[in-house]
Amino acid sequence: MHKIKFVIIYLFICLSASFAQKKTIAIGLNYEQIVDTDRGYQYDQSITASYSTKRERLALEALYGLSTRLYTKSAIGISFYNSELTIGRLMNPCFSGIHISNPYLVVSQTVLYDIVQFPSSGFLKIKVSPFLKFDYEHLLSKMENAKGFSDLASNEAVQFIAEFSIPALGAKTKSPIGIFSVAGGLSFEVILYKKMGVYYNFGYSHSLFGHSMIDAKYKYIDNEIHALNCKSKDSGFLQKIGLRYYY
Repeated sequence: MHKIKFVIIYLFICLSASFAQKKTIAIGLNYEQIVDTDRGYQYDQSITASYSTKRERLALEALYGLSTRLYTKSAIGISFYNSELTIGRLMNPCFSGIHISNPYLVVSQTVLYDIVQFPSSGFLKIKVSPFLKFDYEHLLSKMENAKGFSDLASNEAVQFIAEFSIPALGAKTKSPIGIFSVAGGLSFEVILYKKMGVYYNFGYSHSLFGHSMIDAKYKYIDNEIHALNCKSKDSGFLQKIGLRYYY
């Protein structure tokens, strides 16, 4: 809660200063996606596994100009964190999986510098801006630690293996309380009538701390219990689209 108050106060101060200096001011809404590179595994008995992590964000933003080319942007919103481990067998459409899904509060601060401003007509303006961004995400829900089969030697697990011809899977999961990331890339924006901006960002995000974990165990017809431990990288290519209105 204190972090939210700090962001709101910071936004108010920056916007007030921009109004006083008659600098560029804009507010908007954006959607962002950050995807880890999927990881695949293959084991004996034609067993395959896949592990993936993705974050999707919706945020409100305020952009304010520090000069004719230098801008800073603050945003606050919701991040939807999803991490999944699936396991199955080749040529079998059935699979079992462990899924982490949590909402996070996200706050971010971005610095942009326009290297292209063309043309400067009243109808259309195109901007290309490198950016540097810092994000912090804070967990909003309670964590669920145990998922899947709690006892792989149980009758339920044996029946599952016999019915679907895939391994029985159980796991303990861990979600980070907080995730801090730094990102960089390019922003492309089209501004119509000096008022409505449509932009697309492409870059790379790297998490400095905060990762999820899935410590899984599975059993198939050999009746041996095998371990499969996965930890998210929470780093990958980001894409963002947004709309903003200039005052």
